[in-house]
Amino acid sequence: LLSDTNSWVSKENIFPALCLFFACLGARLFHYGMKSEIYREKYWDQVIVKNPLLLKVLGLTSFLVVALLSLIGINSKICLIFLIFFFLIIIFYPNRLDRHWPWKNLSIAFACTSPVIISWTISQHHHPILWPLTIGVFFFYIAREIIKDIDDQSADRGRRITMVMSIGEFWASWIALVFLFLAVIALVIAGFTANLSFFASIPYILGLLVMAEYGRTLLFSTRSAIRGYQFLDLGIL
Repeated sequence: LLSDTNSWVSKENIFPALCLFFACLGARLFHYGMKSEIYREKYWDQVIVKNPLLLKVLGLTSFLVVALLSLIGINSKICLIFLIFFFLIIIFYPNRLDRHWPWKNLSIAFACTSPVIISWTISQHHHPILWPLTIGVFFFYIAREIIKDIDDQSADRGRRITMVMSIGEFWASWIALVFLFLAVIALVIAGFTANLSFFASIPYILGLLVMAEYGRTLLFSTRSAIRGYQFLDLGIL
């Protein structure tokens, strides 16, 4: 849709979409396999991984599938370079990029913006919503990651240095609020650019309202907002 090519079922669209699907699947499996101890200790949001090695193998297998699909069906060198860059982030994120908050937050934001970014690697003719949507989603995930790190302080302590550990909860919350505000502005611009239909505009407006309400809660009731950061996911969805 975002690449604005002539056919949704063309080879130029299907193969990058499959690559992105297996890349995201592999990233999630690999991450839970590498970080199983941290998720076990997060009693407020606990995930118990019984076989971390299996998840690592499945994650790497998904990456291998992506590599094969890329060689078979992707003609765009830019798309291929982007996918390689994406893999490197996923591979080096556990125990490397996640150690300090600048690289941690930027890596997560880039990886989560991948579904939007990959569209411009497919075609030279792009949907006008692409750039404001890319900026909005990127800012959104930076804000979300800062807020999530505030909630995860006890699990992160001794393993990584997050923004909240460096500058304190007050300033980290305000920086997250600024990025969330910028994300909402960019997504509003994206909506006007897209000329959405009536039915498409309903979930779009509801999502913006959820994010705006969360921002208001973050401003006036910080702890309550941080504990309910999952509402942000509802907004971006």
